[in-house]
Amino acid sequence: MLLLIRLLVGYFLQSFPFGLLCIYAFRDHYRFRSRQTYLILSGGTLLLSTIFSTLCILLYKYSTIPQKDLFFAANLLFMATMIPCLLMYIYLTRGIFSKKLFVFLFALTAAFVINSFNNIICSHLSRHMTADGLPYDNVSIPMILLCTLLFFPPLLFLLHHKFIPLCDFLDPKEYRQLCQLALVLFLILIFEFFPMSDGRIYTRTILYLYIALILCTFMIYFIFFQIFAREKKRFEAQKQLEETNRQLELQQTYYQNMIRNTEETRRMRHDFRQHLIVLQGYAMDGNTQGLVEYLSDHIRQIDHLATPSYSNLPVVNILLHHYHRLCQENEIRMDISATPLPSTGLSDSELATLLGNLLENAYTAADHALPGNRSITVRLAVHGNMFVITIDNGFDGNVNKKRDHYLSTKVSHTGYGLRSIRHICDTHGGSCSFSHDTDCFHSSAVIAIDPD
Repeated sequence: MLLLIRLLVGYFLQSFPFGLLCIYAFRDHYRFRSRQTYLILSGGTLLLSTIFSTLCILLYKYSTIPQKDLFFAANLLFMATMIPCLLMYIYLTRGIFSKKLFVFLFALTAAFVINSFNNIICSHLSRHMTADGLPYDNVSIPMILLCTLLFFPPLLFLLHHKFIPLCDFLDPKEYRQLCQLALVLFLILIFEFFPMSDGRIYTRTILYLYIALILCTFMIYFIFFQIFAREKKRFEAQKQLEETNRQLELQQTYYQNMIRNTEETRRMRHDFRQHLIVLQGYAMDGNTQGLVEYLSDHIRQIDHLATPSYSNLPVVNILLHHYHRLCQENEIRMDISATPLPSTGLSDSELATLLGNLLENAYTAADHALPGNRSITVRLAVHGNMFVITIDNGFDGNVNKKRDHYLSTKVSHTGYGLRSIRHICDTHGGSCSFSHDTDCFHSSAVIAIDPD
């Protein structure tokens, strides 16, 4: 019974911090509530501890494995239990697989470092192996706890302050690069640890080299996180600049419309006397038909001056009117449908950036399309608690696509427009998608509506 408790406690102390480090990076993306997630993690780790302990005892009592090889066999069992640990971790968290794999490799490296330091300390105390050949003796269990308390806070700090703030900024390609880095660093640590475990070639120089290698490993992680953090700041600064430019463009469009309407009003006021003379002439001649036609034509001119009311949101009206006028000037057919919209939870600058980028991309693409395909269809609607924007536009058939992501086809493009669209959708609990047919490009953006 004491042997079972010893193995169970040792396994739990060694594996639970590893699992906690894995899921902590996904603390906002758990499959279940936080409390349920931690309970499942604890229960799953305890179950694996029981299975591991039971199998070790069975090997100890009933197998023909020499006692000197029991420690190695127990380590193989421990590594085998990492497979259900990985599956449990994947199930408990939500996110792209490459991100999950990187965090797992990072935590595995941390667990290996903790375990290797425990082995170094125990070997110096000449208690690396117990009399029964099984792991986790009376010295190694306190050492595991001590090493965990020593290394776990800095590792948690590295995840919390350096990785988590930028984890949503990284794309699958960058996560795959981090996975490759993590795998290489993990393998280097393993190969360097072999001389540490061989008493025939072990020296203090090798120990110091191994410690320096561990420090370099986590320093490399720190540097890479800093590089990505600076890239994120640069992107956010560019995004802020783009939003500011979009807001200025919106204001400029609004003022241009006001100036145009004011000039037209002045012109009509100046011509008002002439219109009265014509109306008087029609009335004196009794030409009712001519009077009606003249008034109808005059009313159409007045209606043309007003900004069409596409939506109850001013920003939407201004943008749609601006691009509708551009389409008219460039012989592009534009069909607009917008239902009354509640408060979307987006700021005016965010809404201008989101809709403005979508409309600008559609207009630019349609402007390069063949004459029979120069059209844009815009739909703004509310479905349940989601605000949906869909835009279908003709284009020349040329797309710039890398893996599953569309890139801008503009000359000297930066791609910030598409990234801004994705960022705004992700920030507000929504999503965006892009696809194309032979001669039609489809864009959609979905935003969760703020219940308040």
